[in-house]
Amino acid sequence: MPPETTSESAAATRPLTVRAIQAQLGATLSGDADALISGVSALEIAQPGELTFAEGRRYLPQVRQTRGSAIIVPQDFPAVEGRTLLRVEHPREAFLKAVYLFFQPKGAAEGGIHRQAVIAPDAQLGNGV
Repeated sequence: MPPETTSESAAATRPLTVRAIQAQLGATLSGDADALISGVSALEIAQPGELTFAEGRRYLPQVRQTRGSAIIVPQDFPAVEGRTLLRVEHPREAFLKAVYLFFQPKGAAEGGIHRQAVIAPDAQLGNGV
């Protein structure tokens, strides 16, 4: 289950367009490429501005009913009028990748060496490590 937007262990990042998410996932897009997505949620409880996923055709009724703004689906998922779909080979894996687009573990380093890192005195680190 993806982290909730109020998670104590993660911090939300800035909203992304569906087009940006498509590029990160290597997905085929149908729908509103400019819609802003600010988080992720389960299919049944997704709200406007959230990304969700459906693993197969059996979830077609839920895809039709979700309030989520974009849905990651398998390549062979049928078109759904009024829904923005991101078609990928493996929806669950793509959704997990998408979660990491929106949430960074608290204390994740944006560069440099973390204050609690333990590094051997003779360690040689490459650029950007």
